[in-house]
Amino acid sequence: MEPENNDMVVYEGGEHKKQPRGLMEDYSDEFSTEQIFETREALLEWVKGVGRRHGMVINTFVSNPGLKGRRRPYVILVCERAGEYRGKKKAGEDDQGEGKRRTGSKKCNCTFRLKGTKQGKDADNVGWDLKVQCGTHTHTDFENLHGHSYAGRLTKEEMVLVEGMSKAMAKPKAILKSLKIRDETNVTGMRTIYNYRQKLQLKERLGRTQMQELFARLSKDKCTFYHRVNNNKEVIDMVWTHPSCVKLARSYPYVFIMDCTYKTNRYKLPLLEIVGFTCTHKTFSIAFAYLEYEKTENYVWALQSLEKILGNCPPPNCIVTDRELGLMKAIGDVYPTSHHLLCRWHVNKNIYSTCKAMFSSEKLWNQFNRDWTTLIEVESEEIFNRDWEKMQRTFVDYPDAIAYLTKSWLDPYKERLVSAWTKKYQHFGTYTSNRAEGAHSRLKSDMGNCLGTFVQVYEHINSSIMTQHDHIRASFEKSKNTYLHCFKKPIYSELRGAVSQCALDHLKIELDKAQKLLPNSDMLCECAIRATHDLPCYHELREFVKKKSHVPLELVGSIWKHMSMEPVIGQGELPNDDELMKGWHKRFASADVDEKNEMLNKFSEIIYPQRTSTMEPSEKATTRGRPGKKLKVVDKSTRRNPSRHEYPPSTHDSCSAKLEGVTWICPKISRPMKVDLMPSQESAKPILLRKLPGRKVNGKALFLDQIHPMFQTYVKSIKNVDSDGHCGFRAVASMMGFGEKNWDRRVLDVLTRYGSYHWMSLPDMESRITMFRKLVGQEVALQETFIDLTYASEDEMVKDFP
Repeated sequence: MEPENNDMVVYEGGEHKKQPRGLMEDYSDEFSTEQIFETREALLEWVKGVGRRHGMVINTFVSNPGLKGRRRPYVILVCERAGEYRGKKKAGEDDQGEGKRRTGSKKCNCTFRLKGTKQGKDADNVGWDLKVQCGTHTHTDFENLHGHSYAGRLTKEEMVLVEGMSKAMAKPKAILKSLKIRDETNVTGMRTIYNYRQKLQLKERLGRTQMQELFARLSKDKCTFYHRVNNNKEVIDMVWTHPSCVKLARSYPYVFIMDCTYKTNRYKLPLLEIVGFTCTHKTFSIAFAYLEYEKTENYVWALQSLEKILGNCPPPNCIVTDRELGLMKAIGDVYPTSHHLLCRWHVNKNIYSTCKAMFSSEKLWNQFNRDWTTLIEVESEEIFNRDWEKMQRTFVDYPDAIAYLTKSWLDPYKERLVSAWTKKYQHFGTYTSNRAEGAHSRLKSDMGNCLGTFVQVYEHINSSIMTQHDHIRASFEKSKNTYLHCFKKPIYSELRGAVSQCALDHLKIELDKAQKLLPNSDMLCECAIRATHDLPCYHELREFVKKKSHVPLELVGSIWKHMSMEPVIGQGELPNDDELMKGWHKRFASADVDEKNEMLNKFSEIIYPQRTSTMEPSEKATTRGRPGKKLKVVDKSTRRNPSRHEYPPSTHDSCSAKLEGVTWICPKISRPMKVDLMPSQESAKPILLRKLPGRKVNGKALFLDQIHPMFQTYVKSIKNVDSDGHCGFRAVASMMGFGEKNWDRRVLDVLTRYGSYHWMSLPDMESRITMFRKLVGQEVALQETFIDLTYASEDEMVKDFP
């Protein structure tokens, strides 16, 4: 019988037995050499190279340095499968348990053995020779060396490369790919890259905590930062900024754009990013703030800290945000002289999510949307009033949509939204917070996941800041030294290289208008570019076009001439150090022991930030519901949760304004659904619904999925009341027929009579359920009334309800 292809036949004493191919194969000839190696390292490199060519992994088993001349140095090399397992695991025992990995061993008592010996004592300048003690392996050859950790170890050159690329924020897979390109025979695995990066981080941290490491890096980069802690010394709010960012903010303190982003850190803290832009329209970051809550008090603290950091820098002309009520109030408190503008993009998306479902056809909605967009862009109050009246007449059949625009946006916010009013402010064409949104996107793209610590997030932010500043410097040099061909005209001769190319682009548009202006046309100027951009309009430029002379540099605002990261505004006078230190010593001498310790701790945190006792925030855990037995999938994505306009229309959203008593008609739905649209400062997220194909969305179906399937067939209707903290009373009043507005008059009268303000308290649950069952035939049951019946008798209950 012929042997199989993968087996070899060994005949011993007339008998044959099958053994795997390569088993007991002798490699003595491959490692036998008369070569004398100059050093021990050269011998090891040669042996490992031969072993790699034959699919072997050879390790150092034992070595002796020579013991100061008492014996000859030597090294013994063996196969990585030499020896036997000497751990605690027993053969046949399954070590897999909950939270544990299954383990194994490569050891199989392989007999392969080499010995390298120095030809003299350890101090002698002589070479090394190699002898084969046993050239036989007791196992099959390796087909390849992938997965063998020892063969995939990094060399010194590769370690330097990995360290450099890690500092450059390269991802592990990019680092591994670079190693493979450099050496096609490289068998390093991804786990090796992860382990070495972890080793570098531990080496750099030197046993410091996360906050100590963060403060040490901030101090090393000369960043200015403030933080607050709770009673457990855990950070709750923190603001920091880079010194170059402070210089840019002082150079261009004209428009600040503020916006919060989420899913950037493992602590689930919102990240407030404040950005500005240069005369070359390049976005730069000003400051970053981690906030415990998105409340006015947190925003006020963050903005006051920013005000301290910027010093004598004047307040910004304009601040652009979305309609975050807490942030808007904080801006009014900290920067009362700055003009606040609302982001038009966010406003339009709120209108889309609220009003689109009110229109029965796509054509009518598109016309409504176009008219609204045109309305907020008009630059005259008279034209605005005329167009608004026309829009009201056009959509007279849609009073709910008109009411929403009026009460939610135009009445309270038209001065922050419509160009007829915003043209009075120097905002340089900034109508949205897209610059901040773009900065969020770039940061999250670099981060890759939302499980990073403060230190890891800082590394990505710092890298992003460096990239920003490189682009800004390049744009400055381009504006100074590169002259576009379209600006090589005499009229631009004084401006080329003296103002940014963005300013020249604006001026070119105005000059083209000036050339088309008729000679005898009315010179009444109502242009807004002088107020909004600090640039001359085409009426001012008409004389220069007529005379064919150059435009003087004095007509251009200062922002367009300053092309440098160094601010024109100085830092102001420094305080007298001697007076401060004398005051500190005087206060310290009169303090008691506790006050002295507190003063010393604060002083130590300033001088030695890496010794801070401040702790990182505790990770916020989900406490709702009973913990499941199965492991939950951890959300690592940095992608934001979908906005309201990306879901089917919902009747409850704290981010969109609400009007009392508005009827919302959905397309292809005959029955209207009720929606409450009064403005709210609640920060709760809207209810998110599953999107089912071909499903009609009405008032009942919006919340039906939130109810257990076994009860859905018994639901007659669903009423959504206002979420002002009294929603339970409002629901009771509405179902009793009083109307939710009258909850404070009728419902409280009933509850006060029985002295109870508990809502379904557990001790009396059984008695209330029993009473309700007895009253099923009464009219109260038909009205679907549910109310706290504690301390009420059956007769009293029947008597009080009509």
